[in-house]
Amino acid sequence: MYMYTLLLQVLSTLIVISTGTPLFLVVVIPVGIIYILVQRFYVSSSRQLKRL
Repeated sequence: MYMYTLLLQVLSTLIVISTGTPLFLVVVIPVGIIYILVQRFYVSSSRQLKRL
């Protein structure tokens, strides 16, 4: 239950910020994509290191 409340608060905050400053989305979207790519690389590397 707490996770859904937190997710809704984060989404609401992002919507309010984006409404006031549309340029915010231009920065957040690439940063989010880079974050996902780094996370995938880290998880993959972490699994390989555990096998050693």
